[in-house]
Amino acid sequence: MSWTLSTSGAAIFKAGDGANTTATLSGSIMDKWSDQAEGQIATITRKDWVADYSGVTTNFKPVLDDAVSDIVAMRIIM
Repeated sequence: MSWTLSTSGAAIFKAGDGANTTATLSGSIMDKWSDQAEGQIATITRKDWVADYSGVTTNFKPVLDDAVSDIVAMRIIM
């Protein structure tokens, strides 16, 4: 499930200079936050976007990417 809807690079870029390097260098922490963000979006929208990713339109994929990377970026700078 990790990083289906976005990439770690997008989240780290959004975190910017405030990024916690301990978190960004830990693949397991980043994967956990990705899974949590993807689950949060699925819960809010009541749709499993990860399971249905192949059916997501080209125009909507960037929306999911933006949402997941925003959530993870906020955790990186905490």
